[in-house]
Amino acid sequence: LTHCVGLVEANEIGVVEGHGEDKQLDVITLEDGGKYVNVDMTTVEGIKRAGDLGFAQSGLADVAMTSFLFEMNNIFDAPDHRAKCFTLLRHPIKRAVSLFYYLQHASWESTYSTVYQDMTIEEYATGELCENNWMTRMLSGKMSGPLSWNHLEKAKTVLLQKCLLGFVDDIEEALDRFERYFGWREWTDHKERWQCQQDLLHGGDNKYTHPRYEEGSEVWELLKKKNGFDIMLYNYAKEAAKDQAALIPQ
Repeated sequence: LTHCVGLVEANEIGVVEGHGEDKQLDVITLEDGGKYVNVDMTTVEGIKRAGDLGFAQSGLADVAMTSFLFEMNNIFDAPDHRAKCFTLLRHPIKRAVSLFYYLQHASWESTYSTVYQDMTIEEYATGELCENNWMTRMLSGKMSGPLSWNHLEKAKTVLLQKCLLGFVDDIEEALDRFERYFGWREWTDHKERWQCQQDLLHGGDNKYTHPRYEEGSEVWELLKKKNGFDIMLYNYAKEAAKDQAALIPQ
């Protein structure tokens, strides 16, 4: 978004080179032209720091990226300073497969462990390190222990009432939906924006190949046992997105 639309982002990039110790908020411009607020919105501690520094009130960021929706919501003070959630959802099984192969090599990630290197995906799918209804847990606030139907219903409510929905499997449609809703088309030249998006989608830094597993395969079924609630939530979001699409101007 910062490269193709020109938005100022708040994620984890803004705290590079020691900017996580800054005493006041600022916009950092990197050598590649990307613009980022000097906060880390990918951790609970980072969100708290941003709130303490007056992130919402500063108006410095156009978009913030985080998995911690409730913690993020707490630093905005409606009606004066509001935020609108938008999200890209991936099928839970495909997400789990991609994450496993990513973590086998992503030594730069805080979640990296050498234990993944010699592990098979079957071992991952049946072990304790495997994702267990991650999306339902994040949206219901139930990060440990057994889930219930009430947690699934809460997650559904959050998605439907708070978030504009898009899907990784149809990412170009999702980007078009976000652009129309937020008015980003007015920010940049359409042809340049489209070419920039194509370059990133088909050749981005985090793009990598890994084995695929079809529905009904052994790996798929093993991961399905760990992510049943998330699959139901994903299917619900697919239907809800159709209703949302009718409300967004063409």
